[in-house]
Amino acid sequence: MMIGKHDGVDHSHYMALVLDKASSISPNAGVGWMLCRNGRVLAIRGSMHGERLDALLEDIDVYGEAADLYLSSPPNPLFVDSQVLLDVAIRGQIKQILFPQLDAHLCAPFEPQPLLSPAAVDIVPLPSWLLEIRSYLTLQTYMQKRRPWVTCVTSADLCGRESSLDTFEHEFGAMDYLRNLFQGAHFIATQPHSMPMSLNKLTNNLGHDLPPYSMSHLHEAKTLLSQGYVNKQTSCVLVTSVAFAASLVKEGLVDEIVYHLGLGRGLPNKQPIRLLSDEWEIFSSAQFSNGIRLNARRKGLYVCDNLSKLKLGRLN
Repeated sequence: MMIGKHDGVDHSHYMALVLDKASSISPNAGVGWMLCRNGRVLAIRGSMHGERLDALLEDIDVYGEAADLYLSSPPNPLFVDSQVLLDVAIRGQIKQILFPQLDAHLCAPFEPQPLLSPAAVDIVPLPSWLLEIRSYLTLQTYMQKRRPWVTCVTSADLCGRESSLDTFEHEFGAMDYLRNLFQGAHFIATQPHSMPMSLNKLTNNLGHDLPPYSMSHLHEAKTLLSQGYVNKQTSCVLVTSVAFAASLVKEGLVDEIVYHLGLGRGLPNKQPIRLLSDEWEIFSSAQFSNGIRLNARRKGLYVCDNLSKLKLGRLN
């Protein structure tokens, strides 16, 4: 029997389309849905955690009759309320609601919202391997640490002395990578003079403006993260000096580091700082003419903390 198959249909193909849509909005905070009838895609759209999903409910009203509804993740408080979804699905005459389920040995980042299958709608949980792990980790961080998933962007020379991101301004692909990273975030915060000039005016992939918040001290960063939690913002990017990044790491406020190392000498009168300790694992890198970019996450990421831990590999 093919994994992901139900009622003779291989749903993994359709789920892949939904997950791609969610990831195109935001690899960390994206959500997606698709309506399909007899193998024909009627609507496929995406959004982000914490956003109003009027479009999803409207799609069900318009295309729902005898259609299958695929969701990129189980219903949860940051995606769609289960009872609201069921009410609209019944009204729209949805045939099936399909989403990746969480296995019993996985610790959900929140209390799941059970979908009770009424006679009119078939609820079809699909295998957990179809769940987008990056999105799951983002939710886990938000619910357990009460803050967004934090990606910290910083720059230094090869000795660890502070340097400017502007060093990479004209490197092929360097700014495009950062632009894509920013556009998948709920918000950006920077230290003064840390943001490359070409990236000062951005919108995210939902079309919302991304004016970078300014922060100069650690307590300001903590306030922004706390406010992000209140606003149901699950993913953010902080652009900082290497010294500020080290302070954030020490406080346990960083989940991912995008570390630029330039071949030139760093700023004068700056002490070398070791940012990446043995607790961090490099999962991808890029080489430029004047340096490299390293992407690192903490080692031993687990989606649960019981005796049957499921360790995550490289998440690139």
